[in-house]
Amino acid sequence: MLLTGKTQSDLDQDAAVAKIATLKRELADTDWKVARSVETGQPVDATTTATRTAARAEITKLREEYNI
Repeated sequence: MLLTGKTQSDLDQDAAVAKIATLKRELADTDWKVARSVETGQPVDATTTATRTAARAEITKLREEYNI
Protein backbone atom coordinates (compact mmCIF):
# COMPACT_ATOMS: atom_id res chain seq x y z
CA MET A 1 0.00 0.00 0.00
CA LEU A 2 1.35 3.41 -0.99
CA LEU A 3 1.27 5.96 1.81
CA THR A 4 -0.22 9.23 0.63
CA GLY A 5 -0.26 11.22 3.84
CA LYS A 6 -4.05 11.33 3.67
CA THR A 7 -6.38 10.33 6.44
CA GLN A 8 -9.18 7.84 5.92
CA SER A 9 -11.57 10.79 5.95
CA ASP A 10 -9.59 12.41 3.12
CA LEU A 11 -9.66 9.17 1.14
CA ASP A 12 -13.41 8.81 1.72
CA GLN A 13 -13.97 12.36 0.51
CA ASP A 14 -11.83 11.70 -2.58
CA ALA A 15 -13.96 8.63 -3.31
CA ALA A 16 -17.12 10.70 -2.90
CA VAL A 17 -15.79 13.32 -5.32
CA ALA A 18 -15.00 10.58 -7.86
CA LYS A 19 -18.47 9.04 -7.41
CA ILE A 20 -20.12 12.43 -7.94
CA ALA A 21 -18.12 12.90 -11.15
CA THR A 22 -19.29 9.48 -12.37
CA LEU A 23 -22.90 10.25 -11.54
CA LYS A 24 -22.69 13.61 -13.32
CA ARG A 25 -21.36 11.86 -16.44
CA GLU A 26 -24.27 9.42 -16.25
CA LEU A 27 -26.69 12.37 -16.07
CA ALA A 28 -24.96 14.07 -18.99
CA ASP A 29 -25.28 10.89 -21.05
CA THR A 30 -29.08 11.10 -20.83
CA ASP A 31 -29.51 14.88 -21.02
CA TRP A 32 -30.49 14.51 -24.68
CA LYS A 33 -33.55 12.50 -23.66
CA VAL A 34 -34.72 15.31 -21.40
CA ALA A 35 -34.09 17.90 -24.12
CA ARG A 36 -36.02 15.79 -26.62
CA SER A 37 -38.89 15.52 -24.17
CA VAL A 38 -39.02 19.29 -23.73
CA GLU A 39 -38.85 19.92 -27.47
CA THR A 40 -41.23 17.22 -28.69
CA GLY A 41 -43.41 16.35 -25.72
CA GLN A 42 -42.29 12.72 -25.98
CA PRO A 43 -41.94 11.50 -22.39
CA VAL A 44 -38.64 10.24 -21.01
CA ASP A 45 -38.84 6.50 -20.34
CA ALA A 46 -39.42 5.43 -16.73
CA THR A 47 -36.07 3.67 -16.39
CA THR A 48 -34.15 6.79 -17.41
CA THR A 49 -36.25 8.97 -15.14
CA ALA A 50 -35.68 6.65 -12.18
CA THR A 51 -31.95 6.40 -12.88
CA ARG A 52 -31.61 10.19 -13.13
CA THR A 53 -33.61 10.71 -9.94
CA ALA A 54 -31.45 8.22 -8.06
CA ALA A 55 -28.26 9.82 -9.39
CA ARG A 56 -29.35 13.31 -8.30
CA ALA A 57 -30.32 11.98 -4.85
CA GLU A 58 -26.95 10.24 -4.45
CA ILE A 59 -25.08 13.39 -5.51
CA THR A 60 -27.00 15.43 -2.95
CA LYS A 61 -26.37 12.85 -0.22
CA LEU A 62 -22.63 12.73 -0.92
CA ARG A 63 -22.34 16.53 -1.08
CA GLU A 64 -24.09 16.87 2.26
CA GLU A 65 -22.23 14.00 3.93
CA TYR A 66 -18.78 15.21 2.86
CA ASN A 67 -19.55 18.95 2.73
CA ILE A 68 -18.53 19.13 -0.90
